[in-house]
Amino acid sequence: MGIRKRKWKVDGVEKECWVLDYAVPNGNRERDANGKLPRLKRIVKSFPTQKRAKEEAEKLAVAKHHGRQSTNTKLTVAKAGETWIEASRVRLERSTVAQYEQHLRDHIAPHIGQLRVAELSSDVVKRWRQKLVANGTSLPLVKKVTTSLSGILAEAMENHDIGYNVVAAMGRTRRQEAKTEERQKRDVKAGRDFPHPKEIDKLLEHETSPKWKAFWLLACRCGLRSSELRGLRWTDIDLKAAELTVEQRIDRYQKKGNPKSGGSRRTVPIPPGTLKALRIWNLQATPGAELVFATSKGTPERHTNIIAERLIPAWLRAGVTKVARDKDGRPVVTAKYTGLHAFRHYAVSWWLARPDTGLGLSLHEASKRAGHASITLTGDTYGHLLPRSDETATMAAAEGKFG
Repeated sequence: MGIRKRKWKVDGVEKECWVLDYAVPNGNRERDANGKLPRLKRIVKSFPTQKRAKEEAEKLAVAKHHGRQSTNTKLTVAKAGETWIEASRVRLERSTVAQYEQHLRDHIAPHIGQLRVAELSSDVVKRWRQKLVANGTSLPLVKKVTTSLSGILAEAMENHDIGYNVVAAMGRTRRQEAKTEERQKRDVKAGRDFPHPKEIDKLLEHETSPKWKAFWLLACRCGLRSSELRGLRWTDIDLKAAELTVEQRIDRYQKKGNPKSGGSRRTVPIPPGTLKALRIWNLQATPGAELVFATSKGTPERHTNIIAERLIPAWLRAGVTKVARDKDGRPVVTAKYTGLHAFRHYAVSWWLARPDTGLGLSLHEASKRAGHASITLTGDTYGHLLPRSDETATMAAAEGKFG
């Protein structure tokens, strides 16, 4: 395959183009009686610019690479997705597999599931992604679903069904998406993503249950995840040393397991007020109960039940609400915060705040307490919450006499 420039004259006017010259199999590729393959067919194409000729050459190279290694030309995207899901069950957590199933069911199969994997191209993938966005899918979700499609193709490559992962080759597009997503990303903010201190005080003031008061306090003072709170055992708490150790979690399927990551296994100090609430609950809890926040039957609390039956009613009782509109436009009072992760955001913000309103911890210390995989994650999410000193005097001195 080669690209060359061609020039000629027509009525004294010089013209030029770029020629792509390549060969393809000519019909049957079986060897003859002498063991020789038939001669290749020569193809010559002309293009107005060198760029167009190079683009065509790249497409041909990809198609050649794809065709040579592809062994299952009838495999559809939907079928390849099912194979990928089954392979994921062996190595990934159930919740992660459930997320992949949703991606395949709701965003991949309905649009491109009927296509053969061999038919996928960058143009097909781009049009699919544009359709998702047009249908109201957020850019972060489109990015996640695209990653799932890439996983499907990677699994097909590993099974020697295809020889080319078109999504993995679209690196430039993914980098541009990352920049767009970064521009659209909002910093977590008090009053929107997590409660103000006064709102936490209202919640605790109106909570009459010792069990749930201890639960809210552990969530907002120790920063435990929902799964970690539901998996917390009395043996993980040292009431004398005023600290707890995160050793296990219970996922949304009520399955006990190890913490989310290596960094999630950690020891967290318990503040005095939270420790007092835990002591009170310890005296009233079912004797011999393993879990700190078990149901009356000793089973783990379900995340959805905590939200619907405990958290939202607690915010409503405390008057921490907002006014929304129903489908008929009538005002409806709802809880201002409807997720447990808001407490985790609050905990980190409280750790980083100045000692008069918080603990004044460093970013490194807060990252360790939160059980984040890296300090980079903590910094990217909460770095803007770090208190800043008043630099007015310093800047004035540095400016000099004439500014």
